[in-house]
Amino acid sequence: MTYAGWIVICLMGIFLAVVVTALSKANARVKVLYADKSIMSDD
Repeated sequence: MTYAGWIVICLMGIFLAVVVTALSKANARVKVLYADKSIMSDD
């Protein structure tokens, strides 16, 4: 492995971590919104 190769792998790891965190946050927000809607439209 070259020095540049390690840098690329590190950057990819950081990028993936950020994406996963963002997705889990968005998923939680969607679940909260969905729960609120289902409670409000209680036929």
